[in-house]
Amino acid sequence: SSPRHSFVVCLRSPGTTMIALLVCAGLCVLAAGIDNGLGLVPPRGWRSWNQFQCNITQRLIEAQYSEMVSRSRSVDGVPTSLLDLGYHSAGIDDCWQKCDS
Repeated sequence: SSPRHSFVVCLRSPGTTMIALLVCAGLCVLAAGIDNGLGLVPPRGWRSWNQFQCNITQRLIEAQYSEMVSRSRSVDGVPTSLLDLGYHSAGIDDCWQKCDS
C-alpha cells in the first residue's frame, strides 16, 4: 500500500489516535501565546482607500477625522466617538501625492 494509505490505517488504531490527539492538544497550548496584555483586540483604524480610492481632497479627509472624534453617536446611552471605541489611527492610503488634492 502507498505511504499515505498506511498513515490512514495507522490512525485507525485507538492508541495512535489518542497520541495524535494529545500531540495536537499540546501544540494548541503552546500556540496560546504570551499573556502580556497585547493583542487582546485587533488594531482599529480608518484608511481612505476602501471608501474613496483616489477621489480624495483635504476637505474630505479632515471631515473623516472630525467624524472619528465626534460624539454624535451613542453606545448604551452615552455619547461616544470612534476614538472612545479604540479607533486610534486614521490615514490616507494612496493618492496623497496628487498635487491638486
